[in-house]
Amino acid sequence: MPISINGTGSITGLSAGGLPDASVTADDIASNAVTTAKVNDAAITSVKVNDGSITFAKLSTSATEADNAAKRVAKAWVKFDGLTNVGGFCTIKDDFNVSTVADNGTGNYTINFSTAIGNVNYAIAGMSQPTSAVPNGIGISPAVSPSSTALTVVTWAGTGPGISDAEGVTVVVFAS
Repeated sequence: MPISINGTGSITGLSAGGLPDASVTADDIASNAVTTAKVNDAAITSVKVNDGSITFAKLSTSATEADNAAKRVAKAWVKFDGLTNVGGFCTIKDDFNVSTVADNGTGNYTINFSTAIGNVNYAIAGMSQPTSAVPNGIGISPAVSPSSTALTVVTWAGTGPGISDAEGVTVVVFAS
């Protein structure tokens, strides 16, 4: 039976299951006929998204993909052993854009960046591994302001008072 649409918008000639596969082509669909308002949220899954079709440029208001990527990656990060002190420096276990970590004394460390950070308004995230069953904390040293070339952090055990060395210290720096 042929498929027909009458003047009232009724369709005749379709059986259960709809149209056979490949009966509607891209040429049959008007350009821009499918809008986001017409697509159900649950209808699109990651399996249906083509590789490479979502880019950084589509996820941000920035005009360039390079700018998008730059704002979403860490400018520096480091994991170091705060219990070691070899020539005044801690042992770096792994890092990106960190040249050295100076041991300034108990629980006080200066992270020196290999390449300067673009500004001093950067955000940091960090954690420290306890040397005992007491939880540790980490923060920016109140005695030394962050600079574009270095950041001084302090670690402590429990609720204080005072700072203490930490076995594993991790710091990540983000900036635009």
